[in-house]
Amino acid sequence: MKFHFVLLSTSISLAAARPLGQSAGVSAQGFPAAEFDRRGLFGKSTTAPKTGNTPAAPKTGNTPAAPKTGNTPAAPKTGNTPAAPKNGAPPKGDSKTSKPKCRRGKSQHGGSNNGEATECDAAAAPAVKVPVMSVAECKAHLDAAAGSKLLFWSSVKKQANAALKDATKYPQLVGYKTLGDITTPKNYYDTYMAEMKAAKKAGTAGAVDEITADDKYWNDCSQAFASIATGTVYVMLPANGGSGVTWGSRAQSHWAQHEFPIICKGTAVTKLVRINADTGVEEDITTLVKDLRTTGKCPALAA
Repeated sequence: MKFHFVLLSTSISLAAARPLGQSAGVSAQGFPAAEFDRRGLFGKSTTAPKTGNTPAAPKTGNTPAAPKTGNTPAAPKTGNTPAAPKNGAPPKGDSKTSKPKCRRGKSQHGGSNNGEATECDAAAAPAVKVPVMSVAECKAHLDAAAGSKLLFWSSVKKQANAALKDATKYPQLVGYKTLGDITTPKNYYDTYMAEMKAAKKAGTAGAVDEITADDKYWNDCSQAFASIATGTVYVMLPANGGSGVTWGSRAQSHWAQHEFPIICKGTAVTKLVRINADTGVEEDITTLVKDLRTTGKCPALAA
């Protein structure tokens, strides 16, 4: 027992006294490391671990790098979303309410029409209407309030308009107006003619050529103009337009055939004065008109 204690003490002393880094398997007394092993002091190891060099920490595995947080992966595509329609237009695929189409040379029911207008064309194209013209229609476009100061004329439009602006030479005409002055709207004639031309071109039933349409307009509007005349009326005619109640070169004019007959038969006009467009000389023919009226000799309206 003492021997073991001494041996253990000696071993501890030697271990404490050896230089740093010297193997623990060889003592300062020269005892081989195998003797210690046989006594079971250090197990089966024959070489003591070095105490000078601290071994590196064991690797625990390859730790994956943390994912980058800057680049977020794009969301998976779920399909092709159609672009938003522009300007309110419905996306493709929506039902449309457009007019039905027919192939050229085929009717809506499949029959041949030899290239003529199809039933679809007839349904899609609006009909071009013939403009309405009558005495009553034109009268509705006249300023009836101007009826007490009306100037009639035939073949002297330029002189008539100039007279209305010359208060010095024609003071009696101040405030007077012609048919064109009291027609509303001002483009009534132009609109009527344009609509008739379009109807004629489209082949609309009842449409007439431009000459006939022009005559119809002036015949009806001349009668409408005369029908609203009251009080003192003036008529300006060329020098060769006759005298009294004869109209000379203007015997076939709208004045002679569509205006004077109405004024002659009516009682609203109390005074009728002729003006020579070339000289400016006036001729009061009121008495002659009254004679025709009382004797029933006023001319009839032209057809």
